[in-house]
Amino acid sequence: MQWAGMALGGLPPVVSTVFDRINGGPAAGLYASGLIGMTSQHPAARAWLSARLRTSGPHNATGFWEAGRLDGAACVARFRGRDVTAYFEGGRADLLEAPVMAASKPSPVSTVPLGRLWPPPLRPT
Repeated sequence: MQWAGMALGGLPPVVSTVFDRINGGPAAGLYASGLIGMTSQHPAARAWLSARLRTSGPHNATGFWEAGRLDGAACVARFRGRDVTAYFEGGRADLLEAPVMAASKPSPVSTVPLGRLWPPPLRPT
């Protein structure tokens, strides 16, 4: 049997699921910085995100955008244990409808139990 090549990596995640798991935990800062990073090259998504941020209260736009000015470690420390969805007028619902999240909604493939997809059949060349 000869192998033609090998691929390493994993299945792309459903981003909203990842965000739900880290929100409010020690790595919540990755949620805020992830949203900022995901919208950095998409002006319409960035404008939508900005328009949904709260303008007053302890969780407001000024505090949220701070995540974009911090390095990774400082961002994680700053947002540790925080509910990042509290920075948005509609909370979690806003983020599920965000243009930037549209591409990460579960597809028919991502809802198939993993056992049906893995392991893939090996086909020698």
